[in-house]
Amino acid sequence: RLLRMFRILKYIFSFLQSDLSWADDSRFQGFMMCVIGFNSITFALQADLPDLIQWSYVNGIFLAVYTFELIVRLRHWRCRFFCHRVDWAWNWLDFAIVVGLMMDLWLAPVLQFWHHVSGQTATE
Repeated sequence: RLLRMFRILKYIFSFLQSDLSWADDSRFQGFMMCVIGFNSITFALQADLPDLIQWSYVNGIFLAVYTFELIVRLRHWRCRFFCHRVDWAWNWLDFAIVVGLMMDLWLAPVLQFWHHVSGQTATE
């Protein structure tokens, strides 16, 4: 287990030291536009077929991709991400959407599980 943790720390350290200028490349931006388009299609399908259990997994995958993009862009631009000369409004919107989705899809189930395990109701 300790070796596994060192390996993860090695990957995190190499990520923090790497050149992330490809985040501004048109190919990466095009890929993210395709992901957003595909996500829009899944929203439409989810509205027609809301009872499928797989939607939570699909939404989690999309959120992981969006979180990765946000982390890469934050790492590349650092504090300038929030005051970028051209894209500051889009960057703030991306940040708010991703953080809101993280709280909805990842944090809410954890809190719900915690309340269930501890015997508390959601209104306490």
